Amino acid sequence: MMTDREMRVRLAQAMGWRDLRAGAVRTLSGVFPEQNILVRTEVPDPLESDRDAALLRAWCLERGWTVKSEHTPVALTIVNRAWPAVMVRVSRAPVVVSALVRHADEPDPCRRERLALCRAVLQAIEAGGEA
Repeated sequence: MMTDREMRVRLAQAMGWRDLRAGAVRTLSGVFPEQNILVRTEVPDPLESDRDAALLRAWCLERGWTVKSEHTPVALTIVNRAWPAVMVRVSRAPVVVSALVRHADEPDPCRRERLALCRAVLQAIEAGGEA
């Protein structure tokens, strides 16, 4: 299983980040070299930030991937009780991948959805040969 940091680094690399130091300086290119602008930005962290998770979703859509989230109870037959889970499915023909994160894996519901998104996107990257 990939650590949170490894997941963050892999996603950032796939999204085009080459300098992964926090607060790295990136160049935004203009039409002419004299129009280049240096910008200090933070490396995205879609596992911890709703904003960065939204940017990851947008990045997927730019590549023609469909991203769907489904919140569902997962029945535990041992105690006959349902616990909430999140299933995120990322697809672009012919690749369809999904990641399920249960309450037992991540009790925070917002982080649970972000974790499922990150895992599904990583699977899609590996399955589709992206980045």
